[in-house]
Amino acid sequence: MTPSQKKIKMFANSLAVVLIALIFISVAVVVFLMTGGISLTNTLFGESSETEFSQVYENVENLEIDVNYANLNVVSGDSFKVDATYSDMIKVINVDNTLLIEEVSTLLEAGKNGSITVYIPDSVTLKEFKLDSNLAAVTVENIKCNELNVDVETGKTVINSVTATDKAEIESGTGEFVINSAELNNLSFDGGIGKATLSGRVYGASEIECGELNIILTGAATDYTIKGKAGTGIVVIDGNEVDGSFNLDGGSDLIHLKGGVGAVDISFQDKSAT
Repeated sequence: MTPSQKKIKMFANSLAVVLIALIFISVAVVVFLMTGGISLTNTLFGESSETEFSQVYENVENLEIDVNYANLNVVSGDSFKVDATYSDMIKVINVDNTLLIEEVSTLLEAGKNGSITVYIPDSVTLKEFKLDSNLAAVTVENIKCNELNVDVETGKTVINSVTATDKAEIESGTGEFVINSAELNNLSFDGGIGKATLSGRVYGASEIECGELNIILTGAATDYTIKGKAGTGIVVIDGNEVDGSFNLDGGSDLIHLKGGVGAVDISFQDKSAT
């Protein structure tokens, strides 16, 4: 083999090594992105050293929660307490009687399947409960507050047993939104293009703009005045389909409805008649 041939062979071998290394790195990066990094990290370097988060708080009058990817549960408890799967996935600040809970997980870390649980005493009525959610799966139980502010994008959100005595502002994007056993005063609801279900009592003057929506109102049809305009979807109120603009006179609690592209069904559950 001539010297020039040897050089060519060495160059080819070196190039092959570089190509193999690049392929390995590419596969490693793909695995890292698909698993949020934790599976690959554990495989190469052992188990994660991250620890759980658990802290009790006092003198809380307002609660603000901002989550992106982690599962969120808000439930009843003996005290204000925040638990999280990983201590580095959230930031919690208690300032001026306002408890701020913010998830700081990145998209790469979403594969950790982390969860956040917030405990609220049953005896407490918050001045304001505020929730912002992106892709998270959210469950909220037994909330009493003066002002309710909920803004969710995608994912599934379920709120059971909620009372807002002053006002309630709710925005739902493309996900599924369910609220049960509600008592809401002066409701402003924007259902986006997702699917929403609302059951409970609505007081005062309410504005509802929606995609696909099922409303089960506590009380009789005569307790409410419902007016508005149907969109391209079907609007059914108390079993009767309405078209175009409509004004159904009844009680002092007003609901102004703006229909969208989805079907809207409003029914009534008069508990006094049972």
